[in-house]
Amino acid sequence: MTPDVITRTIQGYFAPFSPCAQTAYANVPEDFPAPPWLSFYVLPGQTTVQEIPINGFGNGKRVGVVKIQIITAPGDGSQVGGALAGQVEALFRWRTLVSAAGEGLYFEEPYTSEDGPDSEGHYQHTVTAPFWCWTP
Repeated sequence: MTPDVITRTIQGYFAPFSPCAQTAYANVPEDFPAPPWLSFYVLPGQTTVQEIPINGFGNGKRVGVVKIQIITAPGDGSQVGGALAGQVEALFRWRTLVSAAGEGLYFEEPYTSEDGPDSEGHYQHTVTAPFWCWTP
């Protein structure tokens, strides 16, 4: 990965679970692997994490694990990536993501890990969280 391909765009995919529906972003191949994950490509100085829109429905069962990867641009070091990982933790720990129809997904308290820097100077922070799906 080179700095010119690191953008503020977020690409992700949620596999067509049962009982949960899927949310897909553009430019994701059809054979994208499960379990689902999202990657945040971070520009230097970026300090916020986008909310993740999810359409969910179900019966209160634990249905899977979501993995978030935050990859910083070279030169960011771990400080920016670490701050972003903390924001993702807070997002999963406290925010209930609810669709317009009133359904949603609940994320348990996640855990984080960090890898890097790689040969190009990127740090990668991973947040993994089991999630439950329910119908209010």
